[in-house]
Amino acid sequence: MVVVGLIAIAIVALVVGWDWFGGPVYTTRDVQVAVTGLPGEVPVQTSIAGRGPSWRDGMSFYFIDVPLGETEVWVAAGAECDVSGPHAECSECCSCVSRPDWLMEGDDLQTILVEVPPPPTPGPRPVRIAAPMVGESWNVFIDLGGADGPRGERVDTRTKRYASVAPGTYTLRVESGTCPTSARGCWPEGCPSGCSSWVADVTIPCGSTEHEIFVDIPTPEGKVPTAAPACRTTCPSGAVSGGAIGEGERVKVLALHPEDAYCGSPGVAGVTGTVTGELSSIEGCWMAGGFQGDDGSEYYFYKAAVKRLSGGAPPPPTHGGRHTGPVPAGSVFTIVDVHADDAYHPSRELLRGLACTATGDLSTMEAGWFAGPVYCADNVEYYFFKVAVELM
Repeated sequence: MVVVGLIAIAIVALVVGWDWFGGPVYTTRDVQVAVTGLPGEVPVQTSIAGRGPSWRDGMSFYFIDVPLGETEVWVAAGAECDVSGPHAECSECCSCVSRPDWLMEGDDLQTILVEVPPPPTPGPRPVRIAAPMVGESWNVFIDLGGADGPRGERVDTRTKRYASVAPGTYTLRVESGTCPTSARGCWPEGCPSGCSSWVADVTIPCGSTEHEIFVDIPTPEGKVPTAAPACRTTCPSGAVSGGAIGEGERVKVLALHPEDAYCGSPGVAGVTGTVTGELSSIEGCWMAGGFQGDDGSEYYFYKAAVKRLSGGAPPPPTHGGRHTGPVPAGSVFTIVDVHADDAYHPSRELLRGLACTATGDLSTMEAGWFAGPVYCADNVEYYFFKVAVELM
């Protein structure tokens, strides 16, 4: 009986670990990693020796049964940061702390404090979007983010490149052929004859290198593409130049600029329809704004030359070189002056002449002075209280 009891004790000692002279011998320990220095809304990832936490409570991360001795603690702050696995790496968009630590023997919780600086603000990156499966004789319409999205330039008939896109989620529309509004996003479920259209939300991740997106829409079936009219940089005869064309006016699209997303798309130049919202002059005859064709198709032009078919609005009112009429969202202008009441007044000399786009409707504070949000060519977003502008 004594022998059996000794054998049982020996087995327990081997399983649990026992110092015959000083009590139990521990080989692991529970650990708390407490992260400081960050606001609560910042995403945080932690690992110890490549192992993720068992659970978390706020900025405290808990690890169960971590082997004693020397180990490595990783903490990463920022979106899309991953420090899991044995070979954790930190991207340029994350704030990371990596340090060796020593887990000591004990039966209570060992706490490791890690202070992490806030992650850097993610900057814009170039993006290239292509539809390589579409036949070379077809043109592909590519739009990222709609009217409020970034502006890109065509590389070829099936590819578009955006030089500067902020990380985030955008609605991407890639289309070939002639697609009615009702058929948008019809691929892969099934598209009408002569149309191939894909619409979905895409995420542009943080980074500085060119991000590529390939959309595998097929060549439209059932119709042979017609030759698309060439885009141009000179104003066609009869085009409205300067000012704005109001909502509800009927116009005809005469030509498209190479910088417009519809450049090269068959059937756009020559279409007639109605202005939705407003068409505003970006540069001379090149207008930007919403338009609905007589066939029901909807467009948002960045640089289209149009001819009025009915009505006619006067040029925008100005006073002393300053615009005094409405400045709706999407209007492009240069800054003429910044009022002394505006917080940006000390920087007025740097801001004068800067090209900007209204990201919301600008409110008239008094004749010739506007307030509202704008995005300017220096890649900075401003909210002016009193700014004077001249439409481009």
